[in-house]
Amino acid sequence: SSGINAEYGDSLAPQLHRFIVNSDMPSEICPKCQKAVYAAEKKIAGGKSWHKMCLKCGVCNKMLDSTTVAEHEGEVFCKQCHGRKFGPKGYGFGGGAGALSMDSGAHVGNTGTEMSNKPTAGVVGGAVVPPEQGGCPRCGKRVYDAEKAIGSPAGLQYHKACFRCATCKKSL
Repeated sequence: SSGINAEYGDSLAPQLHRFIVNSDMPSEICPKCQKAVYAAEKKIAGGKSWHKMCLKCGVCNKMLDSTTVAEHEGEVFCKQCHGRKFGPKGYGFGGGAGALSMDSGAHVGNTGTEMSNKPTAGVVGGAVVPPEQGGCPRCGKRVYDAEKAIGSPAGLQYHKACFRCATCKKSL
């Protein structure tokens, strides 16, 4: 401020000092590239400021905006990849018209999911229902009408996901 006083005089010094201190200097850093984010290029997602070009899905690299972004533990994803990676799997979850979603997103580089779309070997946290009482011979859970596999052998009821070849695992 003393350099300002010497150059411009006492009358302009406070106004120039305020202009310099309050200038358009960014105070936020982009989490992707670690560079300064200016107001003209700023997008906000997950409580952080991003450059427009840095706000991309962590799986498929699709450009995101406030309506298409989903955040998980500091990472940003498009809603579709977020659902594939962290959402529930199986019958009735996002497949539409009662379809079983087996899409894990591997074709766009998703290597892991937090929830599986595969049936478990045994029942976790529940009693095994014998096949004679409407239980699935593969997983031991009760088979409800909406879950029944078409073409199951007489007297047996399988879930759609469980009705597979024991050797090659293909759907029957």
